[in-house]
Amino acid sequence: MPHSPDVPPPQTPWQDTPPQSLPTPDPALAALQAFYPATSPTTSNPEAEAKGQDYVWNASQYQQKNAFVFQMAEGVLRLLDPKPGEQILDIGCGTGQLTARLADAGIQACGLDASPDMLAQARQNRPDIPFTLGDVRSFRLHQRFDAIFSNAALHWVAEHDQVAAAVYYHLKPGGRFVAELGGIGNLAAMIEAIEAVLKKDYGLRPNQLKKLNPWTFPTLGQFAVALESQGLQVVESRLFERLTPLADGEKGMQNWLEAFLKSYWQALPAQAQPIAIEKVIQRLKPMWYDRFEGKHWCVDYVRLQIKAIKPKLLQP
Repeated sequence: MPHSPDVPPPQTPWQDTPPQSLPTPDPALAALQAFYPATSPTTSNPEAEAKGQDYVWNASQYQQKNAFVFQMAEGVLRLLDPKPGEQILDIGCGTGQLTARLADAGIQACGLDASPDMLAQARQNRPDIPFTLGDVRSFRLHQRFDAIFSNAALHWVAEHDQVAAAVYYHLKPGGRFVAELGGIGNLAAMIEAIEAVLKKDYGLRPNQLKKLNPWTFPTLGQFAVALESQGLQVVESRLFERLTPLADGEKGMQNWLEAFLKSYWQALPAQAQPIAIEKVIQRLKPMWYDRFEGKHWCVDYVRLQIKAIKPKLLQP
């Protein structure tokens, strides 16, 4: 559907157009509910399309087998410090468990995700909450928020400055952005094991492996620069290790590898994929299985938490 340039974006008394321009809303969608996006997900970086936004998720498996993603969000929720009545957007909301927690606490919460399957599951879980399809790098909603929140999503995209521009646009002056994502060093042992197997046993070259890696794990400085380059002011940040147990006992690592690393396996012939996964599992087992009582796998997470504010008034 073509975009019309004669429908202006919503304005506020502040001059708060983000430093990076965003697409003009589509007037045909403007009459829909306030939380509905007015543009389709887009990206200007073809190589980055392999990183997360085009990832095909099995929402049911994600919700059942990888619940730790939203169960370990207490720290970032404390950093968000939501208040009843606030309007909060959860970007990269997945199946919507954290959006639902916010709504149950009296927040006017809504969620945005790039995966239709994730959103279908989120809407099935909570039909009373607005969930909408959108790319975290380029979404455009007819709404400004007291806070924008993200958990375990933004390492799936490389263009964190584009995320920051979209966040800046949608925050009210004085609004806050709070996020947790994988930081530098996240999953280092897992990635080393996978790439060693694919290089040694299947002949993949380093440049091929780099393209297959679906993640971008920034340093604190890199992520802070991305936010501040778009006008946000970082007020709190930290990087920390979180050794994380997986569900399903001995099958936990297989479930995790299949859920989160399809980009690697899809580079191999179909018949080779389960063999490669098993080789990675055997390589990891001495160090990462039975680290917790009860025969669990675990993964070497390093998390980046950050809080930034949109200034109430721009400096002259």
